Amino acid sequence: MKNYRKEGLIIKLDVQTLAFILSIIFITQVIALSVQYRMNKTYDGIGWWLLGSSLMALGVIFMPLLTVKSLEIFARIANVLMVLGQICLYIGIMRFLDKKENRWILSSVFAVFVFFYYYFMFINNDISARTVVINATLAII
Repeated sequence: MKNYRKEGLIIKLDVQTLAFILSIIFITQVIALSVQYRMNKTYDGIGWWLLGSSLMALGVIFMPLLTVKSLEIFARIANVLMVLGQICLYIGIMRFLDKKENRWILSSVFAVFVFFYYYFMFINNDISARTVVINATLAII
């Protein structure tokens, strides 16, 4: 945890605080996109953006639940929701640009990600490897 001093006020930034701020941002984005989607359905892809933002908002909200034993299962799917949200955003961008996405490639990338992510969670518990898997998948998308 880092302390930042600004005019005598100490601001503590930890992971839970940052996750809370990011979840507020994502929820605001979901609200804005849902209004946009309801008012203007002429553009393809906005529904995919809404779905992707909703999945990422859920992922960020679920991340801090790792500390609550009964809700730990939600934290275990948080990063999967984040990656799935990015895939939905990609599909939305492709649809908005009137291009066709290759769903077979996207499904394959997601399946390989899920396999290695959970392999490095349940079989060979290695948080560094999970981080590499997540970032490599996001770079591929």
